[in-house]
Amino acid sequence: MSSLGIRANGTRALSQWMNLFEITNRAELAVEYRLLEIRGLHEGDHYNKQLNLLTTAVAREIRQPVALVRRGETHSLAIPSNAALPRLEQKLTPHVATLVPDDASRLLEFAALTEETSRIAISFLQFALRTPLWRDQSLWASGRASYSKRPLSDGGRLGEIDLYPGFVWNIVTTDDGRVFVALDTVVRYVDRTWLPERLNGSDPKTCLRRHCVYHYGHQWFPIQIWGFTGLSIDEQRFLPPGSDSPVDVFTYTRERWQANPPPWVRDLDPRTPALVYRYPGKREERYGALGLCKLTYTTADAEAAGLHHASAPEPARRFQAIVDTVSRHFGHGELGGRPIHISASPLEAERRVFPVPAQRFGHGRVLRVGPRPAEQGTDVVDLAGLGQRRLSLLLDPRAGPLDTSPFDTQYLLWPQSSPRALNEDFENRFAQAMRQVSGQPGYSLQRILYDDRSARTLYQKVQAIKSAISGSGIGRGYVLLVLPERADRDLHNYIKRELWPDLQLQCAMARKIRGFYEPTSDGAGFRPRPDRASRLNSYVRNCAFGMMVVNRKWSWALAQPLHYDVYVGIDVLNGMAGFTFVYQDAEKIFFHDYPCKLKERLSAKQIHEVVVKHLREDLANLGLRPRTIVIHRDGRTFSSELDGLRAAVRDLIREGRLPTDAVPGVVDIRKSTADHLRLVEGESLAAAGNPTIGSSWVLGPREGIVSTTGVPFRFPGTAKPLAAVIVEGPLDIERVLEDIFALSQPCFTSPDKCTRLPLTIKLADDFLEPIASDEDEDEARYGSDDPEALELVDDLEASDGRLQLVSAPQSG
Repeated sequence: MSSLGIRANGTRALSQWMNLFEITNRAELAVEYRLLEIRGLHEGDHYNKQLNLLTTAVAREIRQPVALVRRGETHSLAIPSNAALPRLEQKLTPHVATLVPDDASRLLEFAALTEETSRIAISFLQFALRTPLWRDQSLWASGRASYSKRPLSDGGRLGEIDLYPGFVWNIVTTDDGRVFVALDTVVRYVDRTWLPERLNGSDPKTCLRRHCVYHYGHQWFPIQIWGFTGLSIDEQRFLPPGSDSPVDVFTYTRERWQANPPPWVRDLDPRTPALVYRYPGKREERYGALGLCKLTYTTADAEAAGLHHASAPEPARRFQAIVDTVSRHFGHGELGGRPIHISASPLEAERRVFPVPAQRFGHGRVLRVGPRPAEQGTDVVDLAGLGQRRLSLLLDPRAGPLDTSPFDTQYLLWPQSSPRALNEDFENRFAQAMRQVSGQPGYSLQRILYDDRSARTLYQKVQAIKSAISGSGIGRGYVLLVLPERADRDLHNYIKRELWPDLQLQCAMARKIRGFYEPTSDGAGFRPRPDRASRLNSYVRNCAFGMMVVNRKWSWALAQPLHYDVYVGIDVLNGMAGFTFVYQDAEKIFFHDYPCKLKERLSAKQIHEVVVKHLREDLANLGLRPRTIVIHRDGRTFSSELDGLRAAVRDLIREGRLPTDAVPGVVDIRKSTADHLRLVEGESLAAAGNPTIGSSWVLGPREGIVSTTGVPFRFPGTAKPLAAVIVEGPLDIERVLEDIFALSQPCFTSPDKCTRLPLTIKLADDFLEPIASDEDEDEARYGSDDPEALELVDDLEASDGRLQLVSAPQSG
């Protein structure tokens, strides 16, 4: 690690570290490989998926590392030269891929990596370092993550849920040829109680689609419960792989672990129900035992509410855990007969921080961060005061919001179960907050009551809300919907989706609102609790900011140009696509949603039609003829989407909407990546804290990260930067990252805080999540009180003749 700089006053200057650990002996590492050219696959919409399936199939067959590489117009698989050849015809139903081996053996030297060989090096190193993890009996795996089999000790504070510490890792290469292990800590929430005990006699079918950790002897792995056969595990028979003799689940499990059975296998009840499960994200179905399952949770589950603080360590403690994990688990890898040496210290990176862009509010007021003298109508604030000054400008009538255009019809939808006096006080507070944050003293809304008093099921609550809306003759408008105190988890998303797009909803919680109040001394009314008055004001104001966004009222914009002229954010979630068009430095923003045939991606035809339609209209209405247009794709851009975008730009140039030298570009915004890169900063690693907002690091000419959250804002845990990858166009990665940071500054729903996502992605996230969620639509639409209907579904699932057989996962 290099020495830290010293300031003029004798104190140490801030340094930054990344959770990257360099492979220090890459000059000694070399392996031989051969290429298998891939033929016979059509480059259509499913081409990338077929390539990934092929790569996985070959890796499973030869149990060796396999890398997918592109060579000119073709793709090839790279495998170790000493590996046995796989089948040269691979079935990818209904397609067949033909593999054509290249007889030449190539030397992969880790000291001289190229763009092509970097992919091979990453695959081979991942395999070499993963192998010792597979053999480590103290760990269990879930995808790319590994977890300890010993939960964190908490002295009973966490109730009935265990927190299993773990880590996720990957190999990262940089454009200067350096190779690193990227590692981050993670936590998994698992029920302490075995599932049959947790059910306590209840119908196991209530656990359908729930996720569990399956304790197959000493091998643990995640599963999703998919069905029940109605038989016990000593009755449920199946044909094990490679065997001609059927066996029951109980016998198969006990015999597998008879040499060293753990207690849960030794004491397994043969009468426990047999279940059908899938590995998460997979379609293959297998048999298992309910008695070997423990439910898993996320912080979104009510059972795990409040546990996030226990799994979100502060930066210094997280990085110490990361360093310890590298030391404990990554010192045993070998490649080509040589040990892989990994640095014991994380990478100390050059500290690079983008300045916060100036921001423009109402009445010509501009907010700048920095020491520059104030210009007319300009407020200057240091970085520490950014959030509060942004909030105060919005609430100041001499500044206020940028958009003060009139509102359409506004409604407040209240449950009748909520006390009237409480309702009236909250309504008055909300209306006043809306007048303040909108800059419109005449703001008003119409109150409508819905009768939730006898509504018990999700279906009944949905019907109560829809009945009140129908009875009031509401066709279109914007609604603050107060959800009832016992609102189902799915109610928020389902009702938003059901009423979209005619009614746009901002939701509040009656349970949360009631917590801010107490009965008056005479018992006739309610008043705000003195100890929660400030929290009530914040809650009401946050509801108002959310209502502004629902109304498409953008409270402020950037006061300085972005590097690129027009941005289009694209996201696809569960068959619903969201498009966010951003013009004139985020002053003009338009969101549109479209159903799409494919669950997570768009066809070339649809993306072409949508982009041409809205750019054609918007550019004409705004009088713009931009030279640069950048697409922000949430996640990964598919080849069909690239084809559609290219065609759209060509058509707009041909129409004269864009100049002939227009520069399109596509950037993937990856909120969660395999690398899990993090930045921390401080005078020493032991005292490191979160990075300053705008901190960035470039991995290469087309990839980098930027921290949109961090100092001066306070929040539990460690900031998680965004990763950006240029997938198309002559874009500059530094400018791309700086624009992403700038576009994260219009944090409309929380002006005194920071937000992680640029608004190109944030708005699509906010609008798509409720209308494209995986809520229980059948329960909301038809109710869940018909046991015969539920049994029929289970019977159909259980009778599926394609059920495959239970078997332990094997290494590789």
